[in-house]
Amino acid sequence: MTAGRLFNDPDQFARPKKRAACTRVQALAIYQLYPRHIQREAAIRAIIHAAVRVKAEGVEPLPYLTERTTAYAASPAGQKGQFTPHPATWFNAGGYDDDPAEWQRVDDNGQAGGACKWQAGLDEHLKGLEDEG
Repeated sequence: MTAGRLFNDPDQFARPKKRAACTRVQALAIYQLYPRHIQREAAIRAIIHAAVRVKAEGVEPLPYLTERTTAYAASPAGQKGQFTPHPATWFNAGGYDDDPAEWQRVDDNGQAGGACKWQAGLDEHLKGLEDEG
């Protein structure tokens, strides 16, 4: 074998192609499951990166992210309207790996995740002032 033939094959040293953890279309499908639809492009990028992180942990990313996103969307934390995090924030922060029990927490005022405890205390204080006045 001559040196010229050794290096003529361009695929000889090519890395094997890796299967993507998540395509754009698959990320869009997961985005549609999330309760807030805002900043779509940032969310799709975050979902693709989340799929890469999940796959690196040895978990099949699409079923996992689909199941976790659906569970979050149905939880009280996912139903907080404007107080539900933007999808890019949630996926970038790894919210899909949070304990689902945290998504179910509701405080005495029916607020998801124990949100706005200070507001409840303020409301109680103001009501007491009104009763005195």
